[in-house]
Amino acid sequence: MKTPPFLFLIDLDEKGKVCNYRISNLKEIRSVDERAGRSFTKEELAEIKNAISQKGVMFVAEKLASVRLALTEAGMRLYNGTTFMRPKYKHIERRDDGRYILEFECTPRQIEYYFFKFGESVELLQPSYLREKFRKKYKNAYENHCASQEM
Repeated sequence: MKTPPFLFLIDLDEKGKVCNYRISNLKEIRSVDERAGRSFTKEELAEIKNAISQKGVMFVAEKLASVRLALTEAGMRLYNGTTFMRPKYKHIERRDDGRYILEFECTPRQIEYYFFKFGESVELLQPSYLREKFRKKYKNAYENHCASQEM
């Protein structure tokens, strides 16, 4: 049986910022503020819809970042064939070396969740902190695999 996608409850926090809650993680739901029982205003609904369309429901509460990465031909096949959590690119360019350079405006966590599994088919170019995060994770995975060979 195929596992259904996660379901989320979208709301505004006490500061009016869009936030999300994964329903399967909720233990209880109760009203705790003066907004309880009232509908969203048109402006609030527009803000929520805009946040969902820009970031996707899983990443709605996070800040956007400009991300550049390079994909090999195999990486492009993975990108085109894997739709779950796939970020939409703003710009794509094919280089003479056969690699594709893609630019995104999305959350860093979405990039991490989606592209980390691409392994050698992806190279994070910008931002540097996300590139370093990928590098450390790949290095740790490599070291774990080397260590298990010695056992």
